[in-house]
Amino acid sequence: MGRALAARNMTLSERLDAAWERLLAKGELEAINGRIQLSRQRAVGIRGDAPLGGPISAPYPLPPPPSRPTIIAAAIASGDHVRVGTEDNPYNIDGKIVPTHELVAEAAAIARAIGRPVATVSETRRMLGLA
Repeated sequence: MGRALAARNMTLSERLDAAWERLLAKGELEAINGRIQLSRQRAVGIRGDAPLGGPISAPYPLPPPPSRPTIIAAAIASGDHVRVGTEDNPYNIDGKIVPTHELVAEAAAIARAIGRPVATVSETRRMLGLA
């Protein structure tokens, strides 16, 4: 506890120097280096696993983005409202281009499957301040 209280009054560079001295005193550099080498041997490219051997700014593959129905379901499940239409994304769940009313029907079906009621036209107008 005394070291933590003393660290409050230290500058950042003083704290870094003290941490480096403690690290050197413990003689654990080889163990840390071993962990770094083990990380380098593991598969690289999954989310949160940046390559240790290359520059930080080097690109690495990201996971694919979630699908539109997944985003709609997550928004509805978290209590948010959703907006769909061909101006946002004209594709339905099957990947076919469809008119807006079919996209609305899909979103309504997702909401009902989650157990959330769909707003009526008059309720929507009231929420948007148009009534």
